[in-house]
Amino acid sequence: MLGEYEDKEIMEVLIEKAGNVPRETIYDEASKLLKLTLLGQGSPELLSEIGRFVHLRELYLYGVKLSSLPSEVWQLPNLQTLVLCHLEQDDLPAEIGQCKSLRHLGLGINQLRYLPLEIWELTGLQTLDWSWNRLSYLPSEIGQLT
Repeated sequence: MLGEYEDKEIMEVLIEKAGNVPRETIYDEASKLLKLTLLGQGSPELLSEIGRFVHLRELYLYGVKLSSLPSEVWQLPNLQTLVLCHLEQDDLPAEIGQCKSLRHLGLGINQLRYLPLEIWELTGLQTLDWSWNRLSYLPSEIGQLT
C-alpha cells in the first residue's frame, strides 16, 4: 500500500465515513506512516490503534466524533503537528503537555471552554489555533509562548 507513494514525507491515509482503506492494511504499515488524516465518523476505531504509529509526525482529525481522544495520542514521541478540527470537544486533557515535540496545534471549530495550563509547557510550539471555540478567556500564560 505505501509503496505507491514516492515521498514518504507527504504520505496520507484518508478514511472517509466507513473507511475506504482496509484497517488491516493500515495496521501493517503503521510503523511507516509519517502523516495521517482521518475524516468523518468512520474513524474512531482506528484511533484505538494510534499507539502503533510510532513515527507519526502529523495527525489531522476532522469531524471524528468521539467523547475523548485515546491517551496514546499524547504519547506519540515524534508528533510535531496535531490538528483537531470540528470534533465537538469541549475540553482538552492535561496530557497534552506530554507532547513535547509538538510545534503546531490546531484546535479550531470545537466547543473548547478553556485551554489547559499544560499547553504552556509545550516550549517548541510555533503555532496555536483556537479559533471558533467557546473560550471565555485566555490565560495570562499565553505570553510565555514565543
